[in-house]
Amino acid sequence: MKFDEMVSDATSITIKCKIVITILSIALVVSLGYIICDKFIFNRSLESQGDVNLNVDSRVVEVLYHKVHDVRSKNPFWMYQNENNDLVSYMTEGAKMSLVYLNLKETDFSTVDCSIAPSSVNGYANYQCSQTTTNQIARENVERVFKELFGFTASINTSAVMRINSTGSLMYVYVTSLDAYVLYSNQIEEPDTSVTYQYELSKAVKTATNDIQLYETILAEDTSSNVKTEMEYVYTFRLDNDGLYNYYRRQRTK
Repeated sequence: MKFDEMVSDATSITIKCKIVITILSIALVVSLGYIICDKFIFNRSLESQGDVNLNVDSRVVEVLYHKVHDVRSKNPFWMYQNENNDLVSYMTEGAKMSLVYLNLKETDFSTVDCSIAPSSVNGYANYQCSQTTTNQIARENVERVFKELFGFTASINTSAVMRINSTGSLMYVYVTSLDAYVLYSNQIEEPDTSVTYQYELSKAVKTATNDIQLYETILAEDTSSNVKTEMEYVYTFRLDNDGLYNYYRRQRTK
């Protein structure tokens, strides 16, 4: 191969390399520009659109929904009796403790011999230690669930009893000597209520401020008078600093 031909080939290769480098540089700039636009322009545009609908059958929605009412009871809203505050932080400690009970795990319960627990408790003379197979909850288990529901800075008031049904015939009371909540009961029977409830989770929304709101429609029917009442409640959960959602508000909107 002649010298001038070698020079020509080298020049051609150099030109091709420059072209490839130029193309790659342009592609890189375009890619970076797209990422920047997507992060700072498109995302901002999406945020400005406000609320985003969530799948009501998604796991996060189902988990949050089951935290806030008793799906096992004929009256799934008994915990909120006589509660006049929308904000959960202003609800009575009794209501909060009932919500804690609904969210305890089976493994959180244990058994205590009533012979080592007080036979009755102050202010509840008609209540006796209940001789059941699982009649004790360690304080740390109650405290864990309390924080899961109401925030990692929340703390329990051990003087508040934990009612576990609508009549208050069964309740857990904190016993200092055991550092645990013990089940006490009296002879009050559950009322045979004539009111029935039908309820449905109609919508779930994630707001622009990262709250999750669950919309529940309720039809309450008094079978003794055939009176029907339609209601709607919105349950709001607020993102905490630890990345978990706290129960924030229960608001009647209809």
